[in-house]
Amino acid sequence: MLRRLATRRNNTIRTTQYRPHINLNNQSKLVNGISSQLLRSYCEPAVKLDIKKVKELRDITKAGVKDCRDALLASNNDVEAATTWLLGKHAQVAGKKSGRIALEGGVIVTKRDDKHLIMEFNCETDFGVQDIFTDVAQTVSETILDQDAYGKTAEELLELQPAGQEKNINGIIEELSYQLRENVNVRRYQQFPTQPNEKAHIYQYVHNSRFTNKGGHSFGQTGVLIEIEPEAELDQKQKSALDDFGPKLCMQIAAYGPKKIAPEQEGEKEIDETTGWDVALLNQDYVMAKGTVLNAMEKYSQKHQNIKIKSFVRWKTGEKLEDLDDSVVYK
Repeated sequence: MLRRLATRRNNTIRTTQYRPHINLNNQSKLVNGISSQLLRSYCEPAVKLDIKKVKELRDITKAGVKDCRDALLASNNDVEAATTWLLGKHAQVAGKKSGRIALEGGVIVTKRDDKHLIMEFNCETDFGVQDIFTDVAQTVSETILDQDAYGKTAEELLELQPAGQEKNINGIIEELSYQLRENVNVRRYQQFPTQPNEKAHIYQYVHNSRFTNKGGHSFGQTGVLIEIEPEAELDQKQKSALDDFGPKLCMQIAAYGPKKIAPEQEGEKEIDETTGWDVALLNQDYVMAKGTVLNAMEKYSQKHQNIKIKSFVRWKTGEKLEDLDDSVVYK
């Protein structure tokens, strides 16, 4: 059945295999003593595929056409059984990929009423950061906020059931991992501020953002939250000024990555050898004006009211956690 054909190209003899065409329509023709009718029985599936059910199954599971086809053929065109078959395959694929390094993705900052959450959601490559990826990130962060699930272990977090969803978080992430063919995980998350503070004003900023304030969500490469406490209640003018100043301080933190709010002793300098910048926020040169951040704080206080930075958090996608102090909130 197979013979080799020799061709000459650039004075080099190359051999390739040639397979003659088998005409299955000719019922009387024999191929090596095997009838074409017998060959056809091996080539054609035993179950005739229902194309409409392929589309229905895709809408339900978001799986690819080939996978939906295989699932329906394996389950005799039963959509419910095919869905179960695909879920098992999702879990199998996700399990195989779970040990692979995933340090791409992004940081999502979510605000719901007076609650704030920062979460790092990772995949393996930047190609994985698609709409379906950020949609799942929003679902997970909303679920944590809605169910006050702070401090849950990884296993407990995966068991949470998002509102209006048939699957728990584990099932949703497994399905996403299957669709992207990448390991996907929640690397860390944290409520902000860590302690309730009715006097505080919370501001946020996301750098290299994919979207900002989309239903209370902002997603990008670096996320910052800051807690500012005024000395007394602000009037409308003072609040408007703080609403302008607060996000600028977040940009400062995102750009210069301070490790603390103030130095241990007034006037003390502590320079980060890697960046060349002071690790104390108040000592850093202010990005929006001349002088330091401390100078900018003093100008605001003189013009409006005394304010104090109580804490801040800055998370960057993929950063080494062992380099951080409990991943954390700086005070």
